[in-house]
Amino acid sequence: MSKPKEDEVAKPTLTKRDQVALQKYVRELADRMELKDWRITVERDPPSVEIAVSTCGTVFGQKTAYIRVDYSFRTIEKWVQRETMVHELLHCFDSAETELTCGMRNVMKKQAYEQFKFAVCQENEFRVDAISRIIAPKMPLIQWPES
Repeated sequence: MSKPKEDEVAKPTLTKRDQVALQKYVRELADRMELKDWRITVERDPPSVEIAVSTCGTVFGQKTAYIRVDYSFRTIEKWVQRETMVHELLHCFDSAETELTCGMRNVMKKQAYEQFKFAVCQENEFRVDAISRIIAPKMPLIQWPES
């Protein structure tokens, strides 16, 4: 999900209280998505992809994930927030695929690896986007604390 342009967001809007609320919300979504045994941390940090409003990194084999959320996250419509968090949580299910893809770097020539990784990552994002559009409407919207 792309983040709003700088001129659309006056100032950082995701407070520490918001982060706590988002952490609880993500935990609820994760439990509903059968990720009950995963340790998932929401971080108020710029996502690892510059144009994204959020990213998810997993620790292979440890059932641990870190979701980085841009400060502009609260300015996005709630249904998009929900779909975005479902999208990031779905990446927990492809942790092994991601690790395997990255591991191929050691056995492939650089150009072949770059093409392989791009194709796998692109298809993975298409799949995660489609599944999140199916699942998200069945999930609750976040209830933010009052400002």
